[in-house]
Amino acid sequence: MTNRCVAFKNAAAYYRTLGFDKVTRQDAETAFKTLMATTPAGHVAQGAPYYKDAAVNAALKTYQDFLFKHIYVKAGELDRPIVIHTAVALHPALRFEYNNPLALYDVFQDDEVRKAATRFVFFHTGYPSHHAVASMISQFPNVFVDMSFYAKFPGVLEETYRAFLGLAPSEKVMHGSDSNNVPEEIGYCASNSRRVLARVLHDYNTYYGWTQADITKIADNVMHKNARRLFRIPEATRAS
Repeated sequence: MTNRCVAFKNAAAYYRTLGFDKVTRQDAETAFKTLMATTPAGHVAQGAPYYKDAAVNAALKTYQDFLFKHIYVKAGELDRPIVIHTAVALHPALRFEYNNPLALYDVFQDDEVRKAATRFVFFHTGYPSHHAVASMISQFPNVFVDMSFYAKFPGVLEETYRAFLGLAPSEKVMHGSDSNNVPEEIGYCASNSRRVLARVLHDYNTYYGWTQADITKIADNVMHKNARRLFRIPEATRAS
């Protein structure tokens, strides 16, 4: 894509569940007409409307479900991953029922989504459902996870690294900071990831029979290679 878009993000976990029901085009058009004829009661922080009438809110979900599926399919056709917010901590606006990754099982197995070979990335580890996420990234070849936000919390970071790397290939797990404009925060998160990952891999090398070549490969994958591959980030070129 000419505008350098590397992925599409779904932030629905702030205001609704992550799964979708199968919706026909006719039902989506009917729902859209209902929404266009009704004034929203307000909008959530992410811009999505909400309504006082439960029937209109049901129409909103129907229309959103239709859009989500078709955006997911289009992303696969464009070879761009879908990144999905999945985490609950600190802020009370983040609710367990909205961030439950299990709602995505049917999404990953939808026939049209599978045909499009759409790749999905769980942002923020899926905590506290990270054990479920570990199972899911081990089951689906097109599903990945990043460690952002929790890279700020070394204890939780270690717990999630152990869950993911103990079950899924290292090609499925990526470092992240959840910061894009604070150099100190980016550096702090990178330092945490290196120290925690080194501790985890030391144990695997010492107690579980992983070789030095194994843990070097894992460290490279997690810290930079997976992100470069998934988001098509070019290797930095050095000035001659």
